[in-house]
Amino acid sequence: MSEMVTLQKITMVIPNGMSVYAPTRLPNGVRKMPVSDFVAHLADHPHKMLVSFDADGKSNPVELTAYATIGNYWIVVQEGL
Repeated sequence: MSEMVTLQKITMVIPNGMSVYAPTRLPNGVRKMPVSDFVAHLADHPHKMLVSFDADGKSNPVELTAYATIGNYWIVVQEGL
């Protein structure tokens, strides 16, 4: 079995001037894929993003590396499982 990476989709809760994103709560917000697919399709599209894990989706943001697909940003939440 190949190693898998788990990604969490992030979205902007309320459009704001600070460009702070938060993990989406929608059912399709988590995606698992083989590490080889991640490297081939996402790893070469990194973006530094501000992400808030607070309930309001904008307080206490931290800078994380997100990876882009068409119209979506994803953060790595678990590796090698």
